[in-house]
Formats: sequence, structure tokens, C-alpha cells
Amino acid sequence: MVFTKLPRESDDPMWARIRKLLDARGINVGKSFLVESFPDDNSFDFGILVTQDGFVIQYGFDYLGKTVQEGEFTEWGDLTSRYQNTPYSESIKAGMELRNKY
Repeated sequence: MVFTKLPRESDDPMWARIRKLLDARGINVGKSFLVESFPDDNSFDFGILVTQDGFVIQYGFDYLGKTVQEGEFTEWGDLTSRYQNTPYSESIKAGMELRNKY
């Protein structure tokens, strides 16, 4: 769960932008857990978040051809009902357990 601090606390412009976009979608990053995060291409970052409500969201943050402060989610998918069949199921399960503790 080392990723969780990034959207919650990082001053990096990418994380500040992701935090703003998540907030606009009603997701409280202070009560959510980022269980996967990595650059998936040039100017594109992949992430999986377990939300405060127990939803599992996969996102793609794209800032190709623009500044990171103008980046947007170009992918947004609800994996809640099918996360067990993803390559990320173990980290998602760990995020769900942490969410249940807090």
C-alpha cells in the first residue's frame, strides 16, 4: 500500500491533478487506497483505487500533448464485481482489507 500516500500527500503536479479529478468524481482520497500505480506509456499513468465505499476503480490518467496539470482520466472502469479475475486481485484484496480496518 505504499502508493496510497501519493494521491493523499504528494506535492507532485501529477498527483495534485489526480487528487483534483478524483475529488470532482466524489472520491475521498483520504479514505481510499491506491493499490496499483505505474506509468503505462509516455504521458499516461495507470492506477487502481479502492474507494471509501468499497468500489474498485481502474483509471488511466493521460497528459499526452498537454501539461500534467491539464491531464484527464481517459480510462475509467468499475472493477468491483470482477476484480478477482484481474492480475491485480491480490493487491485489491489487500486494499479492501485495509479499507475495512479504517
